Amino acid sequence: MVRYSENLEVGCRWYEANGVEPLFPFGCGLSYPDFACSDPSVRRIHPDRRNPRHWVVSVEFTITNTGDVAGKEAAQVYVTLPEAAGEPAKRLVGFEKVDLEPGESERVSVIVDPARLEPPAVVVRA
Repeated sequence: MVRYSENLEVGCRWYEANGVEPLFPFGCGLSYPDFACSDPSVRRIHPDRRNPRHWVVSVEFTITNTGDVAGKEAAQVYVTLPEAAGEPAKRLVGFEKVDLEPGESERVSVIVDPARLEPPAVVVRA
């Protein structure tokens, strides 16, 4: 029998939890362009049909290809959990893949499903 003691601290979560910066982070290649995010905003869109006290949230930001070659980026949105949650500090709640030429920018909107924010995460309320 093999016992795994990492619990939810697997892959990138293990590095973060242990303060280790990997030489080549997951998804990072030597030939990919660099991307920058700017102008973030968060807004409530409408109440969740399953639980009207919770809201569907849109996280918007501009992503720019700052590299010299075209590339695709999976722009990701995370929520930060309180330490008392007993889970990894960050939870991926949505992403949007964009394809950008060098110097090109695009405004991205990621819709966050309230179910992804359920306890022990923080819930956005009206």
